[in-house]
Amino acid sequence: MRRKSVDFNPSRRHILRGAGTLVVAVISAGLLSPPARAAKVSKAAMLYQTHPRDGAACANCVHFEPGSSPSAMGACTVVEGSISPRGYCMAYTPRA
Repeated sequence: MRRKSVDFNPSRRHILRGAGTLVVAVISAGLLSPPARAAKVSKAAMLYQTHPRDGAACANCVHFEPGSSPSAMGACTVVEGSISPRGYCMAYTPRA
């Protein structure tokens, strides 16, 4: 059996269509990448204190991640380090 040779002679339209597809794919990949996470801020920069302010405490904040018990130290999505549920800082945002 004789093998036929295949000549690949692309037209300008074929090349431009492929280049357009490549550009769209690269742009789409950039748009679908996960957003960058911001670094946590120091306690000093957020004026963190270990006691509530005017009834506002970390335990009632949307950024607070509670510890193993209600009185245990927790974490914060904004401030670095361990956070007291009775603490307060400038990032305080009350839960709805």
